[in-house]
Amino acid sequence: MSVHWLRKDRRTKRLIPFFKLGDAVRYDIGRVREAIQSFQEGGAAAQGSAARYPEWYELEPARSEIAREAEAAQAKAKDDQ
Repeated sequence: MSVHWLRKDRRTKRLIPFFKLGDAVRYDIGRVREAIQSFQEGGAAAQGSAARYPEWYELEPARSEIAREAEAAQAKAKDDQ
């Protein structure tokens, strides 16, 4: 878990329990372990099947509209050649 992911979790779904002490954020390691265990799913994936991720896991980070427009322009320029 990254600091970025934990910050996002505190603002959105709150899957990991935490304490606020003034501006400081603290975690109880035992409660964090329990929360992580609740994410666990099944055993090993069957051969050839796609890996399964919890619904909160972002497979592809959100990209800005500008980046998408730039990629579209590059693809169009390549097709025009």
